[in-house]
Amino acid sequence: MDVVSKADKTLALQTHHVMKNSSTLILSLLFALTTFAQNKKYFVSNNESFVLGQILYSKDRQITASFGKSTFTIKKQGLIIWNSNDEGSILPKSKVNKLVLKNGNILFYKNDSIVWQSFTKFPTSSKLIVGNDGILKIISSKKTILWENFALKANSLKPPLLYAGSEGPFTKGFVNPTNKLKLYVLFVDWADAKAITKNFDSIWSVVTSNGTLEKSFAQQGKAINLTVEPLLSKKWVTLPKTSAYYFPTDSTDSYWNWQDYTKDCAAALNSAFNLDTFINNSIAVILSNPEIADKWAKDIPCGNHEIHYKGMNTMITFLPNHYTKKYTALMHEIGHSYGTNELYAFPPFNWYDEEMMGFDMMGDSHLATSFIGYHHYRYGWLPFVKDDPKVIYLTNQHSYSVTLTPLSAKKGINVVLIPDKRVTKDSLELPSKLWGIEICQDVQGTEQFFAGKGEKMFSEGDKLLIYTVEYPELPNKRAIRLFPKKEFNKDTDRWRNVFLYNDNEVFDNIEAPMTVEIHKVENNNYQLLITLKPR
Repeated sequence: MDVVSKADKTLALQTHHVMKNSSTLILSLLFALTTFAQNKKYFVSNNESFVLGQILYSKDRQITASFGKSTFTIKKQGLIIWNSNDEGSILPKSKVNKLVLKNGNILFYKNDSIVWQSFTKFPTSSKLIVGNDGILKIISSKKTILWENFALKANSLKPPLLYAGSEGPFTKGFVNPTNKLKLYVLFVDWADAKAITKNFDSIWSVVTSNGTLEKSFAQQGKAINLTVEPLLSKKWVTLPKTSAYYFPTDSTDSYWNWQDYTKDCAAALNSAFNLDTFINNSIAVILSNPEIADKWAKDIPCGNHEIHYKGMNTMITFLPNHYTKKYTALMHEIGHSYGTNELYAFPPFNWYDEEMMGFDMMGDSHLATSFIGYHHYRYGWLPFVKDDPKVIYLTNQHSYSVTLTPLSAKKGINVVLIPDKRVTKDSLELPSKLWGIEICQDVQGTEQFFAGKGEKMFSEGDKLLIYTVEYPELPNKRAIRLFPKKEFNKDTDRWRNVFLYNDNEVFDNIEAPMTVEIHKVENNNYQLLITLKPR
C-alpha cells in the first residue's frame, strides 16, 4: 500500500474546500441571476402577480414601474412621472402593494383586498406592459394595444375644435377669452327718466351678485390666472333721446329701438372713460337707471351687440328689468362676446325640450353657474399639455381607462373628446362632430335662484354628462346637446333620469362612436372604461 505524505493530504483537503466554495459561489450566482430575472420584467402575464421588489421595464428601458411601500409608481430615468395615489390618478389616497392580471382585468390589491380594477376582459394571452410613453397598457399576443390607462398622465393628441361654426376656431371680431377681461361699465339715463342715486358701486354689486361674477371667472380660468377688471364710469350719462323713443310704449313688450340705443351708448364711451381707442379684450357694459324698474313695462332680455367702435367690438345692454337677475345673466352675455351662440331650447321654451339645462351658462343663465368643459377648453382656460393634459382626445380603436376629475380639481383629466364615427382618419384634426364626457358642475334650483338662497338642483360630481358638439347644427337644434339614454317622454319620464348618467351605468348607443362603463369613485371622480368602436 502506498504511503500518502502529510503534504499531499493537506493539498487534497485544500483542493476539496476550494471546489466546495466554488460550487457554493456558482450556486449563489445562479440564484441571484434567477432572482434578478424574476424581479426584472417586461410584461405581466395572465394570472401572474406583480409585487414589491419587482420592476416592470418599458421596451426602451427608460421607464420603470414598481411598488413602493404603499403606491405603484412609474419613473423615467429614475424620476417619478406618475403615482397611483396622486390627485386625479387611479387610486387617490389609497394604499396598494400588489397587482394581478386576470383574464385581461387588472386588479390592484392592498394585501388580499381589491382596491381598484380596470373592468377589462381580454384573452388569456394578453399581457400588461408599461409603454415607452410611461402609460400602462394591455397588449394582445400580436402586440397590438387593447387597453391604455389614461389617468393623470396621458400622451394624447391635441384635441381639436370643430372645423367651423360658433364652437369652432375664433375669429378676430370677438373678445379673446385668454386675456384679462376689461369691462367698461357705462351708467346711462334719459331726459324723461333721470337717475338720482350716486352709489355706483352698489349698482355694480347687484349686477355681479356682490362680486361673484369676478370670482367665478377667476375659478374657471385659474389655470391661466384669468381675471376680470371692472372699470366703472361712476357718473350718469344722459342719452340724446328719451326712454319713450328707445322703448316705445305702444309697441310689443319686447320691441325697442336697439340700433339707435347701442349707437348712442357707443358714442358716449370715449368721453366717459377718457380713451380714444379700446383693445380687443374689452367689453362695454351699459347699465341703465334702476330707479324706474317698478314702472318698467318692457320685457326685453339682456342683449349682446356687435358694435366695432374704436376697438370695442361688443356691447352688453342691461335694462331696468334686468336688476332682478343674478351675475349669471352678465356672464351669459360675456359668453356671446367670446363668439358662443345660445344653447337653450328654441321657442316655445318648454322645459322638457331643454338639451343643456343649467349645465352650461349658454344653456340657462338662471340655473347655470359656469361654462361646460368644452367651452373651458375652447376659451383657452384648459391649456393643452401633451404629457399631462386636462382634456384628452381618444381616436384609436381600443379601450381606455380614464379617471375623470371635476373641472374644479387642481389635477387630473377633466374632459374626454372623441370624434364621431362619420369623422374620417384624414379629418381627425378638423372634425364636424365631437362627443364629450365630463362631470357635472353646480346647477341652481329655479325657486332657490330667484329667492337668492343659493341652493342647488345638482352639486358638482352628482352626475356624468355625455354630449355632442356639432357643425352644421341640425334643424331646430343647438351646437352642443346632452345625449339622452333614450327618447324623452314628457308624460312618463323624469328629465334627469334620461339625460344624465350615474354610477354603474353603461352608455351604449348605435349612434355613438364609443361605449362607456361608468364607476363613481372618491372625491367626486369617475372611473370610466371607454371602448372606441370600429369606424
